[in-house]
Amino acid sequence: MDPMRNNEANETRSECVPDLNKPGEMEVNPISMRIETTAKSLHSLSLTDDGNENETSVCRSSNLTLKQVRKFRSSVGNEFIKKKKPTGGKISELNFSARFTVETLEIKLHSEGRLMLVDDDLLARVTIEEPELLDETRDFEQAKQVLLQQIRIEEVYFDELLSERDHLRTELINTLKDEGSKSAIDRHFAMDCILLRRIFEHDEGCQLSGFQCLCEKIMKSGSFSVHFTNAATKLYDVECVLKRRCELFLCIATPPEEDLSKLLETLKQILSTASDVHRKCLLEHAPKYLSVHLEKVSPERIFLISDSDVGVLSDVGDVLGGVNFQKPLENLASRFTTQVDGFDFNKFSQTKPFINPSVILLCKSFKDLVEKIVEVSNTERSDFIQIDAQTGWHPTNGITWKIEGKHSRLCCLPLHPDIIPLWVNN
Repeated sequence: MDPMRNNEANETRSECVPDLNKPGEMEVNPISMRIETTAKSLHSLSLTDDGNENETSVCRSSNLTLKQVRKFRSSVGNEFIKKKKPTGGKISELNFSARFTVETLEIKLHSEGRLMLVDDDLLARVTIEEPELLDETRDFEQAKQVLLQQIRIEEVYFDELLSERDHLRTELINTLKDEGSKSAIDRHFAMDCILLRRIFEHDEGCQLSGFQCLCEKIMKSGSFSVHFTNAATKLYDVECVLKRRCELFLCIATPPEEDLSKLLETLKQILSTASDVHRKCLLEHAPKYLSVHLEKVSPERIFLISDSDVGVLSDVGDVLGGVNFQKPLENLASRFTTQVDGFDFNKFSQTKPFINPSVILLCKSFKDLVEKIVEVSNTERSDFIQIDAQTGWHPTNGITWKIEGKHSRLCCLPLHPDIIPLWVNN
């Protein structure tokens, strides 16, 4: 046979007929070759992901079960659940493998070793409780739901999401501890302690829910410091994902009673310590006439008073210094703490001190005026200021002037120390 094929009409046929001049080739029927090529194509399409098992891939619901078709694919084709034949080796197997998503979670199931990977966060050894239920499913979505219901986690090898949650819980607690130690000098931190204490003591709903509810209330409040809100937001996001994951795989859920008990005890201890530290810081800088009254302020309301407020009252004591103003100053301290006890928490300002610093100038002017009156009258300093439990300070009514009538107009000046209500920054 001439090896050169000059007849163009036979080109199509020659492509199907082997060249007998080439060693190792035998004459093959063209029809047989076509059948073989088609069979190979079908075989290639039916290979599993491992390339070693024949199966039919079904996307839509049919009368055939997973046990019969051996593989279901999702409508988009990138998710699957398949039945696998046991290999008979020493490594335990699920006899199923899968890859699918549930909401935001991506789940991969490996038959060999019975491993499940959830996102990049969780690796666990699992079992399928009733595999025969999965065998009888008739489409991908049904198989997916049954699989989720039947998966049981036997052992968790690592759980990065749980570790991150524990880290963020510790971070939130440490943030509160740090703020509690500085609440006397930072009113934002003091406000955090006030709000958290009120949630802890008065909101029973939060007490029944744990960290996630606590973080949600911190976020929704809008009154907590940015620093504390950010810490709560990060923890809340992780708590939500973890809670949803635990709903899907109940056996890895953390016992809520244990979390709640630990949370309540931790908050109670931190806020109690913060209150003690806050009071101690105030007392270190408070004048004697104020200290006795600060000791009586409740643990919650002590956070309303900052070291700047104590500083103003201390300066007032310096301005009005002397034994002649001792009782008025004691009355001043008493009235101040009384106002703190009755103050509306909703009016508390994180940016302004409780006491208006301008009260120092008012007291200085008041003292100068008293000195002027004492100089031109027969009234002693110790007798000039009278104290009333309800109205506070007021000048005595029995002033006698050294020159009658000449200085009586001084009594028309605003001596009445209702300047004191001006101290509150509303």
